Formats: sequence, structure tokens, C-alpha cells
Amino acid sequence: MLEAIGLTSAAGFATNDDDHVITLGTAAQQVEALRPDIPRILRLEAVQASARGGRLSLRVGGGRVHVGGHAVTTGQGTLTLHGGPRTTS
Repeated sequence: MLEAIGLTSAAGFATNDDDHVITLGTAAQQVEALRPDIPRILRLEAVQASARGGRLSLRVGGGRVHVGGHAVTTGQGTLTLHGGPRTTS
């Protein structure tokens, strides 16, 4: 896992049969220096770290990372943005 994301060491690393957690140091240079092995990472399975949990698939294409998996709708809504600056008096 560490090698796949371009690390030789980490401040912390924990794993069990299903999950991996990597803690980086606080130095921004450590994050900026990462050179991840994208094909290797894509063979890994992602897990949603929330109370609801979930397993995610990852695919890179068109300059984006596409995240897939099963979803449950927990809310719906519409967001409308109106252009232009607003003034108040």
C-alpha cells in the first residue's frame, strides 16, 4: 500500500482484513513529493470511512478519477445559482 502511493514510510499505518489507514506527517513537502503508481492503486479497493460504510471502485479516465459502487439516496434537492453580483441596501 505504501509503495503504491509513493511512500517509503508513514507517521502511522493500520490495517485489518478489510481496511487500511495511512497517516502522513504534517509536512506539506511529504504530500507534494508523492509519486503514486496509478495502475497499482487502481487494483486496490477503496472503502468509504463513515458510519454507513461501503466499498468503492476507482477508474481513471479523461483526466478524472471515477468513483463507483452501490449508493443509497439519503436526500434530494435542487440548487439554483443566480449569476451576477448581489447588492444590498
